[in-house]
Amino acid sequence: MIQLKTLHARGNQSPLIERIKQLYLDSFPPAELLSWSDLLVMLDQDHVDLIGIFDGLDFVGFLTAMRSSHHFYINYLVIDPSKRSKGYGSRVFKALGHSFPDYSIVLEVEPQDKAAANAQQRQRRLAFYLANDFQVSKYQSIMNGYPLDILYRGKQVYVDELEQLLNQQSDQLDFIPVQQNKD
Repeated sequence: MIQLKTLHARGNQSPLIERIKQLYLDSFPPAELLSWSDLLVMLDQDHVDLIGIFDGLDFVGFLTAMRSSHHFYINYLVIDPSKRSKGYGSRVFKALGHSFPDYSIVLEVEPQDKAAANAQQRQRRLAFYLANDFQVSKYQSIMNGYPLDILYRGKQVYVDELEQLLNQQSDQLDFIPVQQNKD
């Protein structure tokens, strides 16, 4: 059974936090990453969480998220490479739905672009989220100049609240409330 446990990273040099740091640095392109020190500063805020994902005592992965009145916004979600393709991602979303039933769970994905070098990966990611009850919103965020589509699972996206939440976190992240073309 999946367990979600809030962890504290600042000043914590435990092997688990070191493993999370390495997974974080290895799992995302540099343009999508905050520095580890900037992430630690962000995690010091009351509405930002570092959550360890466990299957019993076995570490499976982690996520970082920001909470507002209506949103549980996932910044980063990483399943350990040795645990991927075993259904953990779907179980994490189910557990989050039980833990945060009154929130819309929100995350970002690269937009669909058939000309992109990772077009198939983008398609697979979107298909995975759609299969886990996410919907594509009509909004994007921009991180380091790169657009990301906003997806949500739950009631809706409250644009003003989400914009305030995202824009207060980092100079690298801008929420752009623009309507996307729905082909």
